[in-house]
Amino acid sequence: MGRGMNAGADELTIQILEGGVQITDSRGLALVLRTDREWYEVGERREIQAYWKKAKLVTRNRGRGEALVVQEYSVNKKGQLVVLNQVQFGGDGGTATYKRFYDRKESG
Repeated sequence: MGRGMNAGADELTIQILEGGVQITDSRGLALVLRTDREWYEVGERREIQAYWKKAKLVTRNRGRGEALVVQEYSVNKKGQLVVLNQVQFGGDGGTATYKRFYDRKESG
C-alpha cells in the first residue's frame, strides 16, 4: 500500500468495487486499487499492483530504491481479517514477514 497506509491502523475496512477494491483505515485514509494485475502509479515514484489469488487480495508495492512490499489480505476461520506483510529487500537482504489480525466489529 502507500507508505504507511495501514501501518498501525486500529481498523481496516475493505469494500469490493467493480474492477477493484477500496481499503480504508481507522484514520480515514482510503486507497482504491484496481485488481487487474497491472502496475500503476499511486504517488510520486511509487507503483502498486493488486490482484486476487483465490480468496486472497494481493498487493505489491514498490518505490525507487526501496524494498518491495507484498501484502496478502484474507479472512481466517475465526472471521478475522489477516494481513500478511512481506518486505523483500534487494540483493541478499532477505525478507521480513509479519502478520496483523483484525477482528470484526460486533453489530448492535
